[in-house]
Amino acid sequence: MNKRLYPMYWDTHKDMPIKSLDEIMKDTSDPLHEIVKKYDGLWSKAEDYVLANQKEIQV
Repeated sequence: MNKRLYPMYWDTHKDMPIKSLDEIMKDTSDPLHEIVKKYDGLWSKAEDYVLANQKEIQV
């Protein structure tokens, strides 16, 4: 990740570990399809937000 382009993102997330799928699976008792459904739902909400606020978000 380019620190110059995303300084706030970098500062916020640099200490957060990147989890592999195996680690995510160890952290939960949910079956894989439930995990995928949850993350897909979050992604859909993010996409909806970006589309709704597209004019304000443009760089």
